[in-house]
Amino acid sequence: TPPPARPSILLVTLDTTRVDHLSAYGYERDTTPNLSRLAADGVTFTRAYSVASWTLPAHASLFTGKYPSSHGASHDPDGALVLSDGIEAASDAEREKYRIFRARGMGRDEQTLAELLSGAGHRSAGVVGGPWLKRVFGLSRGFAHWDEDEITSAGGRRASAVSDRAIAWLDALAADTPFLLFLNYFDAHMPYQPPRWLLRGYLDDPVAARDADRDATLRRASYDAEILYADMNFGRVIDRLKSLGRYDETLIVVTADHGELLGEHSLYGHPARLYEELTRIPLIVKFPKRRDAGTRVDEPIQLVDLFALILDQAGIDIPPGIQGQVPGRITHPIFTEEAPAFAGDEALRALYEGSEKLLWGSGGTRKLHDLARDPKEQRDLASE
Repeated sequence: TPPPARPSILLVTLDTTRVDHLSAYGYERDTTPNLSRLAADGVTFTRAYSVASWTLPAHASLFTGKYPSSHGASHDPDGALVLSDGIEAASDAEREKYRIFRARGMGRDEQTLAELLSGAGHRSAGVVGGPWLKRVFGLSRGFAHWDEDEITSAGGRRASAVSDRAIAWLDALAADTPFLLFLNYFDAHMPYQPPRWLLRGYLDDPVAARDADRDATLRRASYDAEILYADMNFGRVIDRLKSLGRYDETLIVVTADHGELLGEHSLYGHPARLYEELTRIPLIVKFPKRRDAGTRVDEPIQLVDLFALILDQAGIDIPPGIQGQVPGRITHPIFTEEAPAFAGDEALRALYEGSEKLLWGSGGTRKLHDLARDPKEQRDLASE
């Protein structure tokens, strides 16, 4: 008998997307109808964690199976990678504003998911929405095709453009060619500027009417509408896979690189912190032939483990030195980290054990939270 066909892989990151704002995870607004449909055919992981609170290290961990301190991609106040280099068509003033965001890339000898899958015969492509995913920052390593057109500002490009390019690439592929298609939807990232017709639906809803703070209402509605817009366009790609007859055999992995603060801890966006709103992420996996459809998994899992999961499903040996592990056999601790973004910042580490979370900072920060009793991280138990 011939060996089983290697599955194709669709790997999707919903940039800056909080797990608690997804209807697929029980959120009160219907923000993710397409992701909910995928979850019905797949496995929902309820305790998925990033490894960091921003794009570059999180994606590098997804692509290498290693933590940021191992693969090297992270904030670095003296780093050679500068965000303004990724938005070359923006005005001089805007580029100057983003010159303060500096980083270093992943090590030259890191072997990537795209390199391994390409070497095994998969056709590989990435279509990205956010500026930190532009080729200049190194995450395209190993992809035969990388589409970053139209990313000319820090706001990235819309989900509709990402899906248009993804669908065109799928349409041009021979029907029996296994593929790796990576998509990054950047819509939920600031500035929140969803299509107005989507936003209107949320501003008229009862959730908004309850909220006395108009700015908070508008911010939350705009953020949710951006998530819905990304979900609608993700749904177009799923529909095309189905019409091409490739949905059942494709391994589909949908996650996020990190979350977002919408006023919690008096903060907005995703600063170099390790709060739960930033580090908890969605993860839904649709296995080939819809194996284990509709199930939920409560064991903790991280972005580093998706590297191992994908290689395992593709029948490719997992390289030595990888820190991620195959789900069901994960024994490593759950661990997140942040390098200092600016001179004088603390390096931060968070370690999870059961419901407890220990936060350590290089400048003396020591905090302990019991997330079962204190999910909003209001009560520090370190002194006890």
